This record gives sequence, C-alpha cells and structure tokens, in this order.
Amino acid sequence: MRLTCQFHPLSISTGEEDVYFSVFYDSTTIGSGTYGFLPIIDTSAVDSLLLRASSANPDMGSAGPAEQRVRRWFWGTVSATPLPGYQFDHWNDGSRENPLRVQMVLDSVHYIASFKRGIFTVDADSYNKDEGWVVGGGRYNGFDTATLEVIANTGFRFSHWDDGNTDNPRRIEVMSDTSFIAYFAIDTTSHDDDTTAIIPVGEAQSLFSLTPNPTTGMVTLQLKSDKLNLETCTVTILDAAGHEVLRTTLDSQLSTLNLSSLPAGAYFVTLTAGTHADGDVRASRITATQKLILK
Repeated sequence: MRLTCQFHPLSISTGEEDVYFSVFYDSTTIGSGTYGFLPIIDTSAVDSLLLRASSANPDMGSAGPAEQRVRRWFWGTVSATPLPGYQFDHWNDGSRENPLRVQMVLDSVHYIASFKRGIFTVDADSYNKDEGWVVGGGRYNGFDTATLEVIANTGFRFSHWDDGNTDNPRRIEVMSDTSFIAYFAIDTTSHDDDTTAIIPVGEAQSLFSLTPNPTTGMVTLQLKSDKLNLETCTVTILDAAGHEVLRTTLDSQLSTLNLSSLPAGAYFVTLTAGTHADGDVRASRITATQKLILK
C-alpha cells in the first residue's frame, strides 16, 4: 500500500500562492483540492543579534570586528590582536580563548578584550657547539632588554647571527617570542703575546673547579693550573639571561663564593686570568667558563 501527495503550484496571486494538490492511493487519485500559502519572508535581519568587540586598552591592542550581525542560534567570532610588547589577557566574561566563538541566543553582546605587558621567550643557541656557544636568553617581560653573548672556541671566531646581525654582545628589546642562532667561522688571525684564548667548555674544568655543583648558595672555586697568574684572576658570573650578577677578583688558589642571595637557576662562571711566561699555554690571557646550577 502506498499513499502519496503531490503539490502543483498554479499561480501567484495578491499576497498568496495558490497550490493545487492531488492525493494518490496506489497510483489512483482519491482526492484533490487547493489551498493557499503566505509568501516566505526573509526574517534574517529581524531575527539577528549584534555582536560587538572592542579593547579595554587601545594602547596595548585591538579587538574586532567592531560589530557584526549574527542570526539567532548561529555562531560569530571575535578576536584580539596585541601590539608588540603586549599579550592578550582575557575577555570581559573571563574567557581567555582567542579567537573566541560565540553562539548568539538571547541578546546582543559586547566583548571587551583586556591586554597586559607580555612575557616572552628569547632562545639563543649555537649552530655548531664544537665551534662556540651562546650565553643569554630566557624569559623576559615585554620591553626588557636581553643581552646575548657569543663565546667562540679556540680556532674559531663569531661570524654572524642568523638574521645577519654581527653585534657581540647583542642587546635586544624584547617585544615578542624570538630566537637567534649564532654562526662561526675559522679564525685565521695570527696570535701574538696579547691574545686572549677562549678555552672550550669541555676543557674549563682542567683550569678550575666549582664544588658543590649544584649548590644551595656557597660554592668553592679552586684553581687547578699552575700556569695561571693569581694576581690577574677575575671571576664573572652571568645568569641565564646574560646579566652580570657578580664580579670579583681572586686572592688565593681556593676561594669561596656566596651566591645565596641569587634566585635558583643556571649561571655561567667565567674565569679570566693572565698566564705565566713559562707556562705551556695558548695565549698570554685565557678565558674559561663553566655552568653552575643554584638550587
């Protein structure tokens, strides 16, 4: 058994569309007639809501679109764009999603974006650690200055950063997450008696030791080479961001450094010293660095 109904538009009269219909039972017409429909009206303009977006801190960033119409039950999107040095923080409803998708249900809505001074990461590394390495990098507030210093191993020299810059040390105003790679070249410069040799990191422990390492604050520095001139020994300590946190001179083969006032983290201890004339060294001055962990 099959019951079907077919509709056949006949004409469009004033305000109504007359439709003729036929009802079939197993292909046999069992009834027919006409009825009217009101014309379909596009109610999207009437049944839409206004979605707005703006910034609470125009000097830190913007939000948009400024306004858009979205049909009820449909979804709209707003987004926040921070200016350099800043980051999006939250919308006025507490949401931190960006872009934010919004389903329009009852009323028009206005989303206000709040921004804050950003916290960004500066990554700095060596393209080839056999040729040299980089001190600096880490987490910085927007508009802070990061200092990157390149230290070349013996036989090499710093050439350039991956963006073509040749500054060393290099100071950067931090405005966003960024990364830098240091490149080196073979050092063909002839060395004379005034040359400072950069001791590779792996060889620095043959010149001085740091104990304990890691340390909780007090660390003992011991000179291990009789080729160093004690009267010219200087110790410089940099934090992971390349900031100098301590500089002192040594007056004995065994010295105690008090780092208890510094925050926990990684530090770089650099020893710079003159050498005795009869010592079997590569230059009249040397610089050697070791990594120290403060817990």
